[in-house]
Amino acid sequence: MTGYSSLKQLITEIKTITDCPRSQLHSLATICSNILKKYNQKPCSIKLEIQAGIYCAISIAIDDINDVNDIDSIVNMNFELSEQVAASTDLDSCPVIAVFHPKLIK
Repeated sequence: MTGYSSLKQLITEIKTITDCPRSQLHSLATICSNILKKYNQKPCSIKLEIQAGIYCAISIAIDDINDVNDIDSIVNMNFELSEQVAASTDLDSCPVIAVFHPKLIK
Protein backbone atom coordinates (compact mmCIF):
# COMPACT_ATOMS: atom_id res chain seq x y z
CA MET A 1 0.00 0.00 0.00
CA THR A 2 1.77 3.11 -1.10
CA GLY A 3 -0.66 5.14 -3.24
CA TYR A 4 -2.87 8.00 -2.03
CA SER A 5 -6.11 5.99 -2.25
CA SER A 6 -4.46 3.12 -0.35
CA LEU A 7 -3.25 5.53 2.35
CA LYS A 8 -6.73 7.05 2.62
CA GLN A 9 -8.17 3.53 2.91
CA LEU A 10 -5.58 2.68 5.59
CA ILE A 11 -6.49 5.77 7.64
CA THR A 12 -10.20 4.97 7.34
CA GLU A 13 -9.51 1.40 8.48
CA ILE A 14 -7.47 2.60 11.47
CA LYS A 15 -10.21 5.05 12.48
CA THR A 16 -12.82 2.28 12.26
CA ILE A 17 -10.81 -0.17 14.35
CA THR A 18 -9.43 2.18 16.99
CA ASP A 19 -11.70 5.26 16.94
CA CYS A 20 -8.42 7.19 16.90
CA PRO A 21 -8.87 10.94 16.24
CA ARG A 22 -7.70 12.10 12.81
CA SER A 23 -5.38 14.64 14.53
CA GLN A 24 -3.44 11.80 16.18
CA LEU A 25 -3.14 9.89 12.91
CA HIS A 26 -1.95 13.06 11.21
CA SER A 27 0.68 13.65 13.93
CA LEU A 28 1.95 10.08 13.70
CA ALA A 29 2.06 10.21 9.88
CA THR A 30 3.94 13.52 9.97
CA ILE A 31 6.55 12.12 12.36
CA CYS A 32 7.03 9.01 10.18
CA SER A 33 7.24 11.08 7.01
CA ASN A 34 9.84 13.44 8.48
CA ILE A 35 12.00 10.53 9.62
CA LEU A 36 11.78 8.88 6.19
CA LYS A 37 12.88 12.15 4.59
CA LYS A 38 15.72 12.64 7.06
CA TYR A 39 17.14 9.19 6.28
CA ASN A 40 16.35 9.52 2.55
CA GLN A 41 14.24 6.35 2.60
CA LYS A 42 11.10 5.44 0.70
CA PRO A 43 8.74 2.76 1.95
CA CYS A 44 8.03 -0.17 -0.35
CA SER A 45 4.89 -1.03 1.62
CA ILE A 46 2.75 0.39 4.38
CA LYS A 47 0.41 -2.08 6.07
CA LEU A 48 -1.89 -2.18 9.02
CA GLU A 49 -1.19 -5.01 11.43
CA ILE A 50 -3.79 -6.00 14.00
CA GLN A 51 -3.20 -8.38 16.89
CA ALA A 52 -6.05 -9.79 18.98
CA GLY A 53 -8.41 -7.21 17.51
CA ILE A 54 -7.05 -4.38 19.68
CA TYR A 55 -3.36 -3.90 18.93
CA CYS A 56 -2.87 -1.77 15.85
CA ALA A 57 0.46 -0.99 14.18
CA ILE A 58 1.38 0.79 10.99
CA SER A 59 4.13 -1.36 9.50
CA ILE A 60 6.46 0.59 7.19
CA ALA A 61 8.79 -1.63 5.14
CA ILE A 62 12.01 -0.15 3.74
CA ASP A 63 13.20 -1.81 0.51
CA ASP A 64 16.74 -0.49 0.06
CA ILE A 65 18.52 -2.50 2.78
CA ASN A 66 21.87 -3.82 1.64
CA ASP A 67 24.20 -4.08 4.59
CA VAL A 68 24.63 -3.69 8.35
CA ASN A 69 24.80 0.11 8.06
CA ASP A 70 21.33 0.10 6.50
CA ILE A 71 20.01 -2.05 9.35
CA ASP A 72 21.58 0.42 11.80
CA SER A 73 19.70 3.20 10.01
CA ILE A 74 16.40 1.41 10.59
CA VAL A 75 17.29 0.97 14.26
CA ASN A 76 18.06 4.68 14.47
CA MET A 77 14.83 5.54 12.64
CA ASN A 78 12.80 3.51 15.15
CA PHE A 79 14.67 5.10 18.06
CA GLU A 80 13.87 8.59 16.73
CA LEU A 81 10.28 7.53 16.11
CA SER A 82 9.87 6.40 19.71
CA GLU A 83 11.49 9.57 21.06
CA GLN A 84 9.29 11.86 18.96
CA VAL A 85 6.09 9.96 19.76
CA ALA A 86 6.91 10.06 23.47
CA ALA A 87 7.61 13.81 23.26
CA SER A 88 4.30 14.53 21.51
CA THR A 89 1.57 15.08 24.09
CA ASP A 90 -0.98 14.78 21.27
CA LEU A 91 -0.08 11.09 20.99
CA ASP A 92 -0.27 10.22 24.69
CA SER A 93 -3.50 8.25 24.36
CA CYS A 94 -3.03 7.08 20.77
CA PRO A 95 -3.90 3.38 20.38
CA VAL A 96 -1.82 3.14 17.18
CA ILE A 97 1.93 2.64 16.88
CA ALA A 98 4.25 2.67 13.88
CA VAL A 99 7.40 0.73 13.14
CA PHE A 100 10.04 0.79 10.41
CA HIS A 101 11.50 -2.54 9.27
CA PRO A 102 13.40 -4.03 6.34
CA LYS A 103 11.38 -5.55 3.53
CA LEU A 104 10.81 -9.22 4.26
CA ILE A 105 12.12 -11.47 1.52
CA LYS A 106 10.05 -14.61 0.93
